[in-house]
Amino acid sequence: MENLHPALASVDVLGAPLTASSRVIVILHGVGGNDDKLGAFAQRAIGRDASVTILAPRSAFKIWFEGDLGAPPSPTAPDLLRALGAVEWLVRQALEA
Repeated sequence: MENLHPALASVDVLGAPLTASSRVIVILHGVGGNDDKLGAFAQRAIGRDASVTILAPRSAFKIWFEGDLGAPPSPTAPDLLRALGAVEWLVRQALEA
């Protein structure tokens, strides 16, 4: 993918090429998660299905949003809005492909 959203460092594209897939999975790591393991996890989950593309974005800021694990983030927090914008951008890219 070219011209990434500013909140994304990169997007790993696994499985079928995006233009050839009939289904797309966007997979995000959770708080404290390791995005390096997400692609392998998703590929194990779908098996050998050649019609699926997995998109595993990496945040340009190493986290999706700041916050306390015990409380949900404010729905207007700038970092959460930035992360949601990046995911929306990625879904639009998949739909356009």
